[in-house]
Amino acid sequence: MNKTSIPIIFALTSLIILLIIDFGYYHSRNTQNINKSIPPVTSIQYEPVDSFESMDKQEQPYIIMDMIVTAYDPDEECCGEFADGYTSTGADAYTIGVAVDPTVIPYGTILDIPGYGVVEADDCGGKIKKNHIDVRFTTHQEALNWGVQHLKVKVYLKD
Repeated sequence: MNKTSIPIIFALTSLIILLIIDFGYYHSRNTQNINKSIPPVTSIQYEPVDSFESMDKQEQPYIIMDMIVTAYDPDEECCGEFADGYTSTGADAYTIGVAVDPTVIPYGTILDIPGYGVVEADDCGGKIKKNHIDVRFTTHQEALNWGVQHLKVKVYLKD
């Protein structure tokens, strides 16, 4: 290493440190208002599941998440231009199902939603983020009747 490389290494190291500090400040400043209610997973529990036809009747691991659960129906009033009768995964939108944030709950995940049932995550929505899910009904009145609920939802883990 020669004498000219030492100042360059020092300058690059200083720049990296400043970028890390600046990113930390930016990140903490811009995440203060984000809903941070997704609970950390502290344990995985097991129980037999036999109410969803595509799941094996063996013990399935799950986590319980505190969720904001709203409702929608597949008509234009709820879905606008996307009201084509199909979910984002291609499933029939006139059957029960649930819209999720696929970065939090992957498509195909099975959820047990109190008061609604055991369903597969098969749709998403522009306002469905983090711990917010949207159960699907066939009529607009059913969706309105559901309202907004805060529920503990079982989310079954995939193998």
